[in-house]
Amino acid sequence: MSTIHEILKQYWGFDTFRYPQQEIIESVLEGNDTLALLPTGGGKSICFQIPALAMDGMCIVISPLIALMKDQVDNLVNRGIKAATINSSMHYKQIDVVLNNAMLGEYKFLYLSPERILTDIFSERLKKMNVSLIAIDEAHCISQWGYDFRPAYLQIVKLREMLPKVSCIALTATATADVVEDIQEKLQFKNQQIFRKSFVRKNISYVVLEEENKLGKLSEILKKVSGTGIVYVRNRKRTKDIAAYLYKQEISADFYHAGLSNEDRERKQSNWIKNKTRIIVCTNAFGMGIDKPDVRVVVHMDMPPDLESYYQEAGRAGRDEKKAFAVLLFHKIDATSSIQQLKDNEVSIEDLRYYYDLLCQFFLLAIGSGKNESFDFSIEEFCQKYALNPSKVLVALKILEQQEIIQATETIYSQSKVMITCNKEELYKLQISHKQYDPLIKLLLRSYEGLFENFVNIKESYLANKLKTTIPDIKKALVLLQSHKYLEYIPENNSPKIQFLQERHNKNNVLLDSQFIKKRYKNKERKLNDMIYYASSAHICRNILFSKYFGEDNQEDCKVCDVCLKKKKLGLDSSSFNSICEAVLKEISIQPNTLQAIIKLLPKYKETEILQAVQWMLETITIIQNDMGKFEKNSNK
Repeated sequence: MSTIHEILKQYWGFDTFRYPQQEIIESVLEGNDTLALLPTGGGKSICFQIPALAMDGMCIVISPLIALMKDQVDNLVNRGIKAATINSSMHYKQIDVVLNNAMLGEYKFLYLSPERILTDIFSERLKKMNVSLIAIDEAHCISQWGYDFRPAYLQIVKLREMLPKVSCIALTATATADVVEDIQEKLQFKNQQIFRKSFVRKNISYVVLEEENKLGKLSEILKKVSGTGIVYVRNRKRTKDIAAYLYKQEISADFYHAGLSNEDRERKQSNWIKNKTRIIVCTNAFGMGIDKPDVRVVVHMDMPPDLESYYQEAGRAGRDEKKAFAVLLFHKIDATSSIQQLKDNEVSIEDLRYYYDLLCQFFLLAIGSGKNESFDFSIEEFCQKYALNPSKVLVALKILEQQEIIQATETIYSQSKVMITCNKEELYKLQISHKQYDPLIKLLLRSYEGLFENFVNIKESYLANKLKTTIPDIKKALVLLQSHKYLEYIPENNSPKIQFLQERHNKNNVLLDSQFIKKRYKNKERKLNDMIYYASSAHICRNILFSKYFGEDNQEDCKVCDVCLKKKKLGLDSSSFNSICEAVLKEISIQPNTLQAIIKLLPKYKETEILQAVQWMLETITIIQNDMGKFEKNSNK
């Protein structure tokens, strides 16, 4: 059996691990339940992929996003490692084939969305699978206090009960102390081991710029900082507008969002990865699972709703561990508008019942029907038909999902697939007796491998071009061959879906947890306030703020963020400087006070240090002096 270093070299081409990858891998191989807290770009996947390759059997990987599963499976297959995925975008016949192959030991990795765990087809086949390890990616989704709670993650414990002797590794880039405890409890960790890599990214200079003319400042930043970059915005239209603005500024840029066709998304993403496009202006649909280490700058034009999202998106800069910048362009109106937007999008029990009823009407579901039925869903069409606010509908859909009434899948492109279901002799007879199909069958066999064993991706456009016919004719021929049971044909799909997990109820009989909904809103509100504090704070090192938020005990200034650089310029280097600033703010938050009174109230600090701190906070407009000559906290910060 190969050692973990031999596996690393063979499949990834590296000689050594990054800290603490080796320690995590060794813990897994010792049979411990292991929690790995690694920041974005910290190499989480290797921590379960390498031990799984060193073990006999297959690793089951639970992941929340279809796109992320697809990227990881493609990445493994490209490295010569057998892997497959099962998710809600797949046809049941395709799922059947994958599960059969998993029972036969055809894969080292089987990726699942959490919703698949308790399906009959999976739980029955699982009994005949040789499973060596359970890996839970994005493990924060199991906690109601995480920023992206998925109730289906709570079912993972059932998988553990079905595989009592199989150990588990959970991985996440963003977990507060409460979430860390929740993960271990919900997954019933035994002989657990926790590994943390510091949330401090010393190569990233985090910067917050208070700016009214954001477009002008963006252009200035991108002209100063060379290399590729990402610009994040909160809506699709602005991606196109800002990319056009940058193009006029002679900055190579393109835009990306989930509403584009699959061909456009792939082309734009490929051009950016290959450095044909320098800057990609996008929504948060871009970046997850993309392995581009040389991003030099990430700019947020709009403030994200929580620090977890911001840390993850900003962390796509500098994965090669070379110097990079993460810039948030912030204006005081951003805080006010974000708070107002959160309030405007708050949904009541009555709202949820109303949206649920409209959803059932939209799909023409009768009372008592619809359980486990799945439908293509266009939120634009839905909102247009009933004159609804899309932002509020998205919030409602998320809550209905968290209440396990529906399941909504993200937009994911699924390429057309074919599998030949007859034997070679039957196929040959068909070619002789129905010569009109002979050219198509020969082209399929010549162009694609493994058609008798598995579903294989095909392109109707390629087949039509080679046979000098039309795409509709190719599709018609494939459908006819399927009707005569010579093959299975699954046409391409590019639509998000809604699946009803329960039969349709009268809207007044839908069971909703009002306490959960209230707590959810309060949690969102708290997270937004933490994000606003980060954006408006000008006296504490950005990395210290991240560390404190994620429960890490770090009091050391990073020396590269905007706050640290300003301190250095002013000659402020006291190790207790941050605590003095906090103490001053605490006192003047109770009531405005004079400098002499503040000094008296803080006897444990030197007068010169307090003077420095007050001067610093005046410079950064964290505090102001009122008409009475007293210092008070700047309410706009």
